Amino acid sequence: MQTDADAAFVRDLYLARRWAETALIPGWTDEQRRQFLLDQARLQRLHYEKCYPDSDILVVEQSNRSIGRLYLHRHAPGGWHIVDIALLPAWCGQGIGSALLRAVLDLADHAGRPCSLHVSPGNPAQRLYQRLGFQVTGTAGPDLHLCRPVSSRV
Repeated sequence: MQTDADAAFVRDLYLARRWAETALIPGWTDEQRRQFLLDQARLQRLHYEKCYPDSDILVVEQSNRSIGRLYLHRHAPGGWHIVDIALLPAWCGQGIGSALLRAVLDLADHAGRPCSLHVSPGNPAQRLYQRLGFQVTGTAGPDLHLCRPVSSRV
């Protein structure tokens, strides 16, 4: 579970995952980008705390090193909601995210609960979500809302 001791890692994870987006903004210094992203990370944290209380916030580790985060809201009406899944860029593309999602989906299936998540339309992870059985069921602001029903494999 994420603790106060993980705050610096979670902040750095947010910066690492979003840095390239701010690099597209002309005229900003690295310090301006950093301050903007720190503020966005703070706002995201406040939003998650307000909208997804009592969630499981897990720090993903590999060889005792923090490499990512999984934010899971198991008390959502209608099923479990994967609020956020993020890995440091160096750890992406190695199957870790897929393994995490499969583990969550197995637990959800055993609990008899469907799973949902939101994804940006251009996010390459959308292909993974679809391979795992998620289907677009609508929109949530600028994002797509995806849902995966309970699997009958259980």
